[in-house]
Amino acid sequence: MKLYSVLLFAALCASCAEDDGGQTPGDSFREPVPETITLDDAVVTYYGDDSYSGVSDLWTLDLAQSSAGQRLVLSLNVTPNPAGVPDPGLLAGTYRMPANSGDMSAGTYNPGYMTEQDRPNGAVMVPAGTYLAGVAAETSDADLLREGACTVEVDADGRMRIEGTLVGTSYLKRYFTYEGTPQFVDGSGTSGSGVPNSNLDADVRLESLSATRIVDKGDSYFLGDESYRHFVFFLADAGIDLSTQWPGGDSELLRIELFVPWDTDPADGIPAGIYTVPDDVPPSGGVYREDIVPYRIVPGYPDKFTSNSGTWYQYMEAGQWVRYARITGGTLTVERPDGRYRITAEFTDCAAPAHRITCLWEN
Repeated sequence: MKLYSVLLFAALCASCAEDDGGQTPGDSFREPVPETITLDDAVVTYYGDDSYSGVSDLWTLDLAQSSAGQRLVLSLNVTPNPAGVPDPGLLAGTYRMPANSGDMSAGTYNPGYMTEQDRPNGAVMVPAGTYLAGVAAETSDADLLREGACTVEVDADGRMRIEGTLVGTSYLKRYFTYEGTPQFVDGSGTSGSGVPNSNLDADVRLESLSATRIVDKGDSYFLGDESYRHFVFFLADAGIDLSTQWPGGDSELLRIELFVPWDTDPADGIPAGIYTVPDDVPPSGGVYREDIVPYRIVPGYPDKFTSNSGTWYQYMEAGQWVRYARITGGTLTVERPDGRYRITAEFTDCAAPAHRITCLWEN
């Protein structure tokens, strides 16, 4: 028995002495110490009280490290400006993790998370909130930052100093610094998704339109007063397939949502008149109640591509969006000589400066 015990003890010692990959018990829990990330480029964007919380304004600080290709995005809840205009001086302060998921109080940052982002040819998952990623990264390599704090200093001339320590889903401390004069952007009234809602680089004139389709959506806004009827009107080239809910094929089209008088029969087509895009529209898309009346056009809904709504220009190849523009201004003049059509479109897109999208179609 004693011999057995001695042999067992020796075996255990030998097992403990086996190679552990160069680690000692103390080393196995040693946290890697990352280098400080020095960022040298910045875009600071003001979105205002985008959540209508009344307690803070949203700002994003998009910081880049050009030499290593890293990008740090800080999503900050800042003291609100009653004037509703960007004041970079209000950014000065220390920002800490929120007390809970609903905490948007000034002096906190929005933790990183993944979200689905709609795009012209399909949705993708992208990081949002506060995160670190490669400059061109969009998905799996993002470190979603959720703990720690950062400090922002702002000089009277707009020069900024930013530093902090944040920890995220990679379980590494991220020390970072930035000093310089960033580019300031007023993004209030925009979605902030980062996906261009128009990729046109020149005006568009549609010359070969030949097919139409009308979809009657009735009282889609549920007013219940028979004051309007909602039509979706497609005006397309022969290469576009209009037989399905969402057009496909090869070539270009206009997708126009408009309001007509309630008693309009879809079989009779679009009534004669001048249809206009309202000058004032909600930032999230659609129209205000006072514009749900005949002879108004619904502008394109921002960042809505997969099942796009409102008024859009699209050029497709094999059903894929190649060129497109969300229409946010202009008129559609419909003439009905002898029951036929003469349609003149004079639209503008959401770009700055805007592009013109025009056509003259007769049947």
